[in-house]
Amino acid sequence: MTNLFIIGNGFDFQHNVHYLNGCNEKINTSLDSFSQELKKRAPEIYNKINNRIEKRGFSSWNSLEEIDFEKLFTNGDRSTFYSELKAWIKNLDKNISYQNFSNDQEKVAEYNRIKDIISNDKTFFINFNYTKTIEKLYGYCNKIIHLHGDSSYPILAYSIEQPFRENFRPPGNFGPVNDRKPTGGVKVDLSKWMKDNIDHNDLKKIYIYGFNFSGMDREYLRHVLACLKTKVKAVKICDYQAKSIRNNEKGNLKANIINLINIYSNYGTKIEFVDFDDNKL
Repeated sequence: MTNLFIIGNGFDFQHNVHYLNGCNEKINTSLDSFSQELKKRAPEIYNKINNRIEKRGFSSWNSLEEIDFEKLFTNGDRSTFYSELKAWIKNLDKNISYQNFSNDQEKVAEYNRIKDIISNDKTFFINFNYTKTIEKLYGYCNKIIHLHGDSSYPILAYSIEQPFRENFRPPGNFGPVNDRKPTGGVKVDLSKWMKDNIDHNDLKKIYIYGFNFSGMDREYLRHVLACLKTKVKAVKICDYQAKSIRNNEKGNLKANIINLINIYSNYGTKIEFVDFDDNKL
């Protein structure tokens, strides 16, 4: 039986992935948290980005991927920005530890459930996070694609570090990729990975875990589901706010999620919104 995990930032929050910086502040895996570090270490670059975020009307740095760095940054700015981004990710990876959540029995139980699936089933991970939580906590290094890269090569949807453009330019009849917006190239790479690795006929469950159903991540998710076009038996939405989603306390989010998934399924898929603390994976 094949299972697919689509992992967002909530997965790292569930495992309490963070580090303490020089000011003893807790820095986590959100881009808002990264902005705190950038503000201290490279204030001029922070101000450029923050002004653009405010001008665009975004509510947080989690919309950072929608900023056009090609127009905003000089080459020196870009180099400094990526150096700081890599340092942030490396510090997070270095501090990933079971001890970070070992005193929380609900999180420990969740960890054991995931570990059991990984050890007993053919499981694949599409990881939207920069961090290596799966590899470092679960010792699972196969069948994972890091859609946004990692500390050695972080990828932002609308802005990239050289020489990513050449690496992800698709061959053949896929057409050209916008140099500053390599989402098309990433989608081609993702499609190939799923074709090469996932047996669609044997795929039973998709776990969408701690995922943000908005912005570019939503577009990537649409692409994942379109590539699968499978008669998967169940999709489990694993989220801290599952109860609020179930009770329609999050606007139209529940209906939007159901509609999105049904478009790419056989319409008989069972969709569950499951809290982390009662998740029967």
